[in-house]
Amino acid sequence: MTTMLIRPAKKTDISLLAEFWYDQMALYSQKQSIIGLMPDALEQWQSYAQAILNDDTIYFLVIQRDEEVLGAIIGHIADNDVGLLPRQYGVVDQLILD
Repeated sequence: MTTMLIRPAKKTDISLLAEFWYDQMALYSQKQSIIGLMPDALEQWQSYAQAILNDDTIYFLVIQRDEEVLGAIIGHIADNDVGLLPRQYGVVDQLILD
């Protein structure tokens, strides 16, 4: 039986997740002509991922099966508009899949 695990991202995950992210964005940019990738997009995403590893306001979680990383999710908790419930809600910023 295989086990799925959701855990905090580690520095060692970033290069593989960057490849997943880049492949997704390359496909997306082919379908959406208004979206383009900068020449250093991969490096920019890796720097961003490194920075958020230590940010307590951002959740950066990796999904793995056995020892294989399948993807990640990046999100945060946001305050709702005044007078609305729930007062806070979760926001998915990025979903990265192999």
